[in-house]
Amino acid sequence: MSRKLALALLGWAGVAALGQQPRPGAEPADPNLKVAEIQSLLKQQRYKDAEAKAKELNRLMPDELTGYGLLADAQMAQGKLDEAEKNIQWMLDLRRGDPRGMVRAARFRSLTGDPEGALQMYEMAFQRMPGAAEERAAIVAEMAKIEARQGRRAEAQRLEKLALELGK
Repeated sequence: MSRKLALALLGWAGVAALGQQPRPGAEPADPNLKVAEIQSLLKQQRYKDAEAKAKELNRLMPDELTGYGLLADAQMAQGKLDEAEKNIQWMLDLRRGDPRGMVRAARFRSLTGDPEGALQMYEMAFQRMPGAAEERAAIVAEMAKIEARQGRRAEAQRLEKLALELGK
């Protein structure tokens, strides 16, 4: 694995782990490092900070879906559903047919009480991710959770088995 890829995957924690201390207030120059930093903030439940960093990323790369997706994730976690919905819709408009926007739309629909709409969006995303076994497995696992919450146990179990098969 290249040093650059390792840093991108590990974010600032990786920089410190490799014995390089970032300068105070320094921003990663590589967009992949910025993405890793935002993902780290989301995992730490630092949603307000993640939102601010995702907005910065969007200013640097306005035509890239990743920033809008991370921004929507941070906004959904904070209950800023109107803002999240606008960013998800922008993703769908910017790259029609891209599964990243569909997955975000599915999460949004599930969060806002539209399980059938969520299942529909997950299915569309699944169909547009050929060969991406891990991502496809994650989509099917989310579909299984929704089916289970709807009381459709047999379908939930079928989807769980499919997710396991895809994840192999």
